[in-house]
Amino acid sequence: MLKVALPSKWTFIACMLWCNLLMSQYGLQSILVKHPFQVLTARTGYQNMYQDSKGWFYIATSDGIIQYDGINEWFIQHSEITAEHHISAVAEIAEGVLLFGCNDGSLYSINDRILSEWKLKSTPIKVAISKIEVDSNKNVWLATKGEGVYVYTQKECLHFEVADGLKDLNINDMIVSNHGGVLV
Repeated sequence: MLKVALPSKWTFIACMLWCNLLMSQYGLQSILVKHPFQVLTARTGYQNMYQDSKGWFYIATSDGIIQYDGINEWFIQHSEITAEHHISAVAEIAEGVLLFGCNDGSLYSINDRILSEWKLKSTPIKVAISKIEVDSNKNVWLATKGEGVYVYTQKECLHFEVADGLKDLNINDMIVSNHGGVLV
């Protein structure tokens, strides 16, 4: 007759803990996969990051803008733009179209991995862009560090300053409310 020995309770507990660690949210991933943002941004200076409506990550670095899908990465533009114009704000202004605001007030858009300058309808901004928002009417709102708030509609450009009700021209943040307004 064949005798089979059962493992001790400590062997069983150790095996359960090891399997739990291996299959947990952090266990298997941290063992098998390097954290992508550490790999992507370790070689260069990180500036800003954004995830669009399709799930793509856009990482602005001093070497260029990286588009990342969770597995693969693509360089969209190299350092000519991002090293000279530090990217300070990112937002999706239409499906698949991202707008990048820079510390010197310049704006660039990306559509189908093609980077181009975003032409303004009025006097260009000369200070850092701190936040970009798009409201339900597809108006693009730009908060700046010293010039207040700009709103680009389909027809015109509006500029809000202290005389228009802002307490300060140095706007750090703003958000589009669920009811259609913009809080500055």
